[in-house]
Amino acid sequence: MTDLLPDLFVGILNHPGWIVAIAGILHLMIGTVAAAIAVQRGKSWKQWLVIGWIGGTPALIAALRLPKLAD
Repeated sequence: MTDLLPDLFVGILNHPGWIVAIAGILHLMIGTVAAAIAVQRGKSWKQWLVIGWIGGTPALIAALRLPKLAD
C-alpha cells in the first residue's frame, strides 16, 4: 500500500499530456513575471504580456536587461 502513491505520481508525470500542460503553465508564468518586471521598468503591460507569453524565458532575460527607471 505504501508504494501505491509514488507509483501513481510517477505514472501521472510520465504521461505526455501532463508534461506538455505543466511546461505550458510554467512558460506562461515565466512570461507573466517578465511582463511584471518590464512594467516596473516603465514598459507597456499589454505589449510585454504578449511578448512574455510568446517568449517565455528569453522574454524574462530581456526584461531583466531593460534599463531601470530614473527616480
